Amino acid sequence: MRENQDKKLEKWSAEIGVLTTLKEAMEEFAELKDTKGEKEKIDILNAKIANLIEDNSWVRLEWSVIKRGKQSRQEGIEKLAHKIKDREKKIAAQEKKVAAADPVPADIDAEKLQAECVEGGHYFHWAYGEVEVLAIEGDYIYVKILNRKGVRAGWMDKNNAVVNTEDGLEEVKEFPRTAIGAWLFPDAADVPAIEGIEGHKVFKK
Repeated sequence: MRENQDKKLEKWSAEIGVLTTLKEAMEEFAELKDTKGEKEKIDILNAKIANLIEDNSWVRLEWSVIKRGKQSRQEGIEKLAHKIKDREKKIAAQEKKVAAADPVPADIDAEKLQAECVEGGHYFHWAYGEVEVLAIEGDYIYVKILNRKGVRAGWMDKNNAVVNTEDGLEEVKEFPRTAIGAWLFPDAADVPAIEGIEGHKVFKK
């Protein structure tokens, strides 16, 4: 059962990667078409998008129809955004199932940990290893992965965001503050083991 759960998570994560790449290429194509950009760039993107859709038939999009007009291009981009959100919801639901099966220690005071969260704080996440809080905005925190090499490729496409720091733009992972005490912990020893799902290499024994 757990092996099947792991395969589902890997499948959805990989699909998010493909859909995100496709959406970004389609957005760039649409902008170039709308602004009458360079034909060579348009042709390159056209071929890239067509190949992506052909290689991933599960996307179920007709590029020959989508690319014809401004409205159809926008509709195509919106469909991709919906597909990405759909898979993110599936992953979130699956992670909740895993959390229910492998609960965190009973003595964890999640509300206290959340209240103590500050920029510069360090936490541990089962898939991303050690992370640093770069920004806090309302109910969301934005963290930097400190050891990206230890993360499985499929997880790098999830929860992505960009924040502006003193050193410039920084790629980060977005989490609700409520993830602290559920998925993010100050102590690596408190991170729940998820049977059948390979996490960050920092947790390998």
